[in-house]
Amino acid sequence: MNQRFELSVSAMMRPQLLILLICLLLSNACIPRTRVNNSAPAPTKEIPASPYPNEQPRQQPKDPDLPARTLVGRVVGVHDGDTITVLDENKVQHKIRLSGIDAPEICQDFGHKAKEKMAELVFGKQVTVLHDKVDRYGRLVGKVLVDGQDANLALIADGFAWHFKKYESEQTAEDRVLYADAEQKARQEKRGLWIQPNPMPPWEFRLIRKCSGKE
Repeated sequence: MNQRFELSVSAMMRPQLLILLICLLLSNACIPRTRVNNSAPAPTKEIPASPYPNEQPRQQPKDPDLPARTLVGRVVGVHDGDTITVLDENKVQHKIRLSGIDAPEICQDFGHKAKEKMAELVFGKQVTVLHDKVDRYGRLVGKVLVDGQDANLALIADGFAWHFKKYESEQTAEDRVLYADAEQKARQEKRGLWIQPNPMPPWEFRLIRKCSGKE
């Protein structure tokens, strides 16, 4: 009786062992795997809104050969030789730092004359500002065109600003040459501030003194 029972159990176990062995050999077919749904789109990163919604952002602002943004408006303020305020068609004011130049500080020799010359060039006039960056003070940095004339270059040519070589890499190759040549010519002809024997550049002046708002 016992021998028959053992043979019966042994016969029943053989198919199960055979199935287990097949499963082990073909584990990929027997073990269920979790399917990954690749159809769901990857989350997108939200791009911050531009402070100037009507303008197209420049993709690589440090490349001077790419087209800059354009702002058109009327000059309603001249703060010094290289900073103005422009009122656009939507009555929004934009403070502009003229690119490629550095004019004397308002409390520096020829500071007021540089401001007066800039006012003569642009105040109350319609201008086009080609800009591609915002400085740490929130000012747009760009080239100011009035009646087709480059006001930045004109201030250098009249002897009331330096070519700001610290940032010349942000200018086009053509502007770098024009601005450098204009400064050299103004020096040679002793125009404006170059009548002084050894004028102090404004970037050096700012290291030793800060102008007050009353000056």
